[in-house]
Amino acid sequence: MNLLTGFAPDLFGIDAVTLIVAMLSAAVTTIVRWLRKVYPVATRRKIIVDLLNGSVVYPFLTLIYSAVNGAALKYIESSRFSVILAGVVGLVFVVGELLLSCSHDSPGQTQPSSAGRLQS
Repeated sequence: MNLLTGFAPDLFGIDAVTLIVAMLSAAVTTIVRWLRKVYPVATRRKIIVDLLNGSVVYPFLTLIYSAVNGAALKYIESSRFSVILAGVVGLVFVVGELLLSCSHDSPGQTQPSSAGRLQS
């Protein structure tokens, strides 16, 4: 029985689809870097970050979809690994952004704006 009609077949669980999306994400971003001539194209760190970023896409979409479809919530509960991974990656990103913004908000320090002018 397919709980998410048109969203994911049952033979692929949420973990399998998450892995596929993560690998596709890493491949696409590597190809884009190569096309834009951003070197090095693929380092171990870049590939790991691309895999982690790609691994949150499908669980987040599934969580959003579960707000309007109760069957999707049961689908998510069938595999908590992907949801936990997405939550951890999302939390690390948000905490990292908060810490980065706090380090830039020192009193009396000026920062360049997007137009290149200094702002105080």
